[in-house]
Amino acid sequence: MNKKFIFALTSIFAILLTSCKSQNTNQDLSAKDIADKIIHEIGKDSMTQIPSEKIENYYDTDTNKLDDFCIYIEASGAFADEIAVFKAKSKDDVKAVEDSITDRIESQKKAFDGYNAKEFSKLEDNLVTENGNYVLFVVSDNNDKAKEIFQKAFK
Repeated sequence: MNKKFIFALTSIFAILLTSCKSQNTNQDLSAKDIADKIIHEIGKDSMTQIPSEKIENYYDTDTNKLDDFCIYIEASGAFADEIAVFKAKSKDDVKAVEDSITDRIESQKKAFDGYNAKEFSKLEDNLVTENGNYVLFVVSDNNDKAKEIFQKAFK
């Protein structure tokens, strides 16, 4: 009887450990850590980080709705490449972040229209994806790889 109880208890403990691991949502991931990993793995080390106090120059968003964010743009300004990771305070705030990204895309399209067809094309093929309260925005030649890296960060 005692062996059956110990076996049952051990089995329950093993199941709980496994289920906890699979439900890990990594809600404490740093936006900078995610962005840096994407930049490094897709070979965009020439990008420059936008200081947090300059966000309003790029995105029309209420920073009170954000827990964290990190934005990188191509340093020269001649390329549309951009990687931005936002962590919204709530699921409701994710929509506001996505709206500000849409505005950013439109603004960039106006800037690159007629200037550089390849960069304009990258803007049209942009990536916006989310995972929980995190939102990723990417303009690059390797959006699929960026999305893969972003999704793996939460596993």
